[in-house]
Amino acid sequence: MMNSTRQHKKVRLSGNDDCSVVLCSECNVLELNLGASTLRISPESLHIISSILNNAKERLIQMQESSPVIENAQSGSIKRVH
Repeated sequence: MMNSTRQHKKVRLSGNDDCSVVLCSECNVLELNLGASTLRISPESLHIISSILNNAKERLIQMQESSPVIENAQSGSIKRVH
């Protein structure tokens, strides 16, 4: 768990202003930043989340190809839907 009483060395692994992944190398914790929300996860959890998101992306692409009703979601920024 992260100790909030000291400064941590963090490295941004990937991302942009809307979404990023930051590593706290001292704690071996990843921060998944989505807008104003942050999830602190283990590196193992990142692999699971990545796999789930890749599967969802592939299914979405298949659905978009078979149904013109589904909006193309390949934009470069995160959008609120509700």
